[in-house]
Amino acid sequence: MGDSAWTVGHASWLKAAIVFFDWAGSKNILAIDHVDIVEAIRSNDTVVTIEGNTADQVKRRERFLSVIAGFGYPAYSSKPGPNPEMSWMEEIVKTLPALKRGSRGYDVKTLFYLLHARGMGVNGGIDDTVFGAPLDEVLRRFRKEAGLKVDGECGPRIWPALLRVD
Repeated sequence: MGDSAWTVGHASWLKAAIVFFDWAGSKNILAIDHVDIVEAIRSNDTVVTIEGNTADQVKRRERFLSVIAGFGYPAYSSKPGPNPEMSWMEEIVKTLPALKRGSRGYDVKTLFYLLHARGMGVNGGIDDTVFGAPLDEVLRRFRKEAGLKVDGECGPRIWPALLRVD
């Protein structure tokens, strides 16, 4: 999300169709200009997408089918999840780890860029895989603005708020 294209992290939880665009409409893979996640295909020759790279925001967009170069569908197990009443996104969000100061790794990087996509970027020059004081400060600000208890942890109540699409 944000100004990062950290595809490994996205692929680990993504279970939706990916759409590839060629703004010239040539349908040529070598001419692909843009990629989004498909939310819906409408009867008026448009597709509704979720994208994380429009003016540093996560946005829902409607685009014409005429500029689609193709779709991609990640290969996932066909086994049903543990709770059939829950959407795949709800199941995945439940598996995201609790993070706090001192946490390290790609989950911290995901938090870093989700905050950035919400307009709460951390100043440059820091390691985006280490949950330190700058990330703690921004997360606390996000929690306060979201009306959530203000502490320095990112857990099961914070991930859904960060992943919400406006």
